[in-house]
Amino acid sequence: RSSLLKEMSLSDYLLPFHGTVDMDLKITNFDHNPNYKMVFNGSPIYVDVKGKDTYLEKISGELFLDSEGLEARNITLIKQGGTFSIDGKLPLRLRPTEWRIETIKGGEIDMKVQIPETPINVIRDLFPEYEAEVDGSFALDVNLSGSVEKPTMNGTGSVQIASLKVPTV
Repeated sequence: RSSLLKEMSLSDYLLPFHGTVDMDLKITNFDHNPNYKMVFNGSPIYVDVKGKDTYLEKISGELFLDSEGLEARNITLIKQGGTFSIDGKLPLRLRPTEWRIETIKGGEIDMKVQIPETPINVIRDLFPEYEAEVDGSFALDVNLSGSVEKPTMNGTGSVQIASLKVPTV
């Protein structure tokens, strides 16, 4: 059981979060062409978005990383009753000598992102400077493909705005 604290992270961390995560990490072929497998389950998690924490009720899933790329299986995030799911592959790999993520040139994206009808306020934390009050919901069911250089997105999405209040200037 690992407790991941923001205070212990590097100054330019990729995932600025804190909370408790149960994690099983397995590394094989560490010296040559390493393979990483991480199974995780965290609850609750606080993610730093633009200097402000946002709360995730739960995050879980499996990540696999090797020289062929990153594969996400059954990644689930639950926030304010909305369930986000991610499955698929991204052409990303870890440079172990530098501990830096890099894209694989010519690598293909094959990923599915699903968000069933969810309150629109779930994404409000991503835009803390946006002062309008929005009430409604959104949904998304998309497939991402193509390359990092030229990604494509196909699927459906919807936004339903019940009310919108914009502050006066």
